[in-house]
Amino acid sequence: MLTPNDLLQRLTSAISHAFHQLGVHTSPQVPASLAGTIHQAMSTERRYYHTPEHALALCEAENPLQTLAALFHDVVYVQVDRGFSADVWEAIAPYVERQGSDATHLMLADSIPLTERSIHMVLGVFGSVAGQALFTNGGSNELLSSLVMAVKLDGILSEKVLLQVATYIEATIPFRNISSRPFEHVAQRLLKVSQELNIPMQEGEVVRTIQGAVLFANRDVANFTRPDPAVFLEGTWTLLPEFHAPLRRGEEYTLGDCRRALQAMRAFLCSIVAENVLHQYQGVPSQVEMEANLANIHHNLGVGCTYLETKLLVMAVLEALALVCGGDMPAALFLGDIHTEQEQLSRESSATDEMLGVPPTGMEGAVYALLERGVRGPVDLADMKTRSLARYFYARLGPAQIRHQLEQAQEMFAGKITPEGFLQGLDSRLLEVTARAVTLQAPACHDRLAGWIRQEKR
Repeated sequence: MLTPNDLLQRLTSAISHAFHQLGVHTSPQVPASLAGTIHQAMSTERRYYHTPEHALALCEAENPLQTLAALFHDVVYVQVDRGFSADVWEAIAPYVERQGSDATHLMLADSIPLTERSIHMVLGVFGSVAGQALFTNGGSNELLSSLVMAVKLDGILSEKVLLQVATYIEATIPFRNISSRPFEHVAQRLLKVSQELNIPMQEGEVVRTIQGAVLFANRDVANFTRPDPAVFLEGTWTLLPEFHAPLRRGEEYTLGDCRRALQAMRAFLCSIVAENVLHQYQGVPSQVEMEANLANIHHNLGVGCTYLETKLLVMAVLEALALVCGGDMPAALFLGDIHTEQEQLSRESSATDEMLGVPPTGMEGAVYALLERGVRGPVDLADMKTRSLARYFYARLGPAQIRHQLEQAQEMFAGKITPEGFLQGLDSRLLEVTARAVTLQAPACHDRLAGWIRQEKR
């Protein structure tokens, strides 16, 4: 893992190299100062995925526009940071107004002088206007990140380069419906801004800029295209503690905290339309590449959703058992030691004996293999500790029944049925195996769970 000094040096080097490629000459203090702004903004304790390492991974040594866009595109992430770093707020404060205590209650200033050309460039490329409310739809973090870039690089880079970098950052607004032809609209806005502000750009230059922006945007979500679903899900797992503060409390987070995080991630991931992940503009990327990547995206989303649903059902059952025992409790206390738990659960669940024949092939086989392997993230999230149990749930129920049981779990989450009512609707053998495993780790629950455990073997 890189130290803060290592990161600052790499950020400084990337900025200096981009400036050199663009023919820009500055004092050494300028790249160092910019690196400090980026590092400060992206190194908060809340960030696990959108970090300086992520920005550096997207840099392209031979493409200075992409490098600068990569370094600035995530300097603002209001929902994660719950605000702004000091340098970032100083840069955007003249153009943004707070509308209450909530960090997302922001609007663009009512009046921005026409002399602020770099600011109007950014607003034009994003299709935004003065006085507009932010965070009412997608793209506000990218817009604010572009404003930071424009303020910090104004007077250093040419207006054309500023405009192009802003276009690259705009392209990273994710999951836009391809049927709305978003990059056709970006191209139109780019051309309009260049004409209105008298920034010379030929039509071919506009096309190349949009194509470069699309390639950068696709690279930003490239984890969706990985051939190994485990690699894809590792990135997803890294997002969980960013958006769910309780998971950052080490071993103090509860079963309910874990379930709510998985519930939100399942709702997000399973709502993504595969065709809206990657984009194409005038033949770039090629159709062959797009089709190959789309196949991987469909596979990863299918495997990922089923994996999340299985894990969510496991956590729902564990949470219900905890509530029967007396209330929600720390996941670490309920699940116990990882190595002991794995060995005991393997004996208790007899997952191998319960399976009918060999593991299925295709997507179901990929899910089973992933459940057996588990996914490691920056926080434990009980994933590795529930591997044997999740594998057993999947082998016993299958995807369709898991989704049906999750519908019942949603009734419990909403308070429409009791935990006991939810548990009564489960497969009896599955419930027995889970309850017995729980009592091994939490003996104090034995008496209250004894009614769910049958002594005879099946």
